[in-house]
Amino acid sequence: MEGTRSVSQLGRWISYNVSQELSQYRALTIERRSLYRDSRRHVPSVRRVRTSQPTRRVIEATVLVDVSGRCRAIALRFEQTRNRWQATSITIL
Repeated sequence: MEGTRSVSQLGRWISYNVSQELSQYRALTIERRSLYRDSRRHVPSVRRVRTSQPTRRVIEATVLVDVSGRCRAIALRFEQTRNRWQATSITIL
């Protein structure tokens, strides 16, 4: 979320669409930091995770994350393909 790791490190655990979403979010985060001259490293902490399993091979999750005193919600969808779970959708609010 805060751009401290490369999206490519998530490689096989995320789909191409999720990779694109995270890359865009990371670019916006870096641009915002540059614009406001904010060089501090913000360490996100997970507040709560909720999961549901609408089908046998799908898990949907919502995650509340604290970042610098602000709460962000993240919606994720994981699908099981070829005996492994992969994030196929992500929305960061």
